[in-house]
Amino acid sequence: MIAIFLGGMLVLGAPNPDRVYEDEMIRLELPKSWQIEGEAGEYRLESDSQQSASLLLITSDAEQPLEARLAEIEQQFVSTGIITLESSEAWDVEDQDVLYRRYRLMVAGTEDRSEAILLHQFSFTRDGVQLLLQVESPPTRRPPKELIEAMVRTLEILRAPDPFVYEDLAP
Repeated sequence: MIAIFLGGMLVLGAPNPDRVYEDEMIRLELPKSWQIEGEAGEYRLESDSQQSASLLLITSDAEQPLEARLAEIEQQFVSTGIITLESSEAWDVEDQDVLYRRYRLMVAGTEDRSEAILLHQFSFTRDGVQLLLQVESPPTRRPPKELIEAMVRTLEILRAPDPFVYEDLAP
């Protein structure tokens, strides 16, 4: 009886190879309702429930500290005037410090808050790489905790992406 119970526990705790995604940069196990595609540290995720998300891996470089890069990304968001920061708080997810920010994206031509899109942004560090997971949802949906919990629990950095380099190609 104990052997059957322990065997069942091992099966429950074992990774599901059908849910594991791996490329040259990352390896992770997704919740069963999510799919992922992408490469080189930039990924798009879709769920069976019509939610979408993006995952971005950011490596620090010698020219710009990581904190400055993250502030720059946020400034690009809010400078549009149609995206506002609604909430910012620190979460403890699976013993990992995660910064959660919720933005509201107003649909052009309307002031109706019920027609807005919420952007749930999760930020944490793994092996010296900053990860930004951003999930889009209607205002009535809660952030998909199962997705961020799976990321925090299973995401491995296999190779850090090269730092982003901006090249002005204008003559």
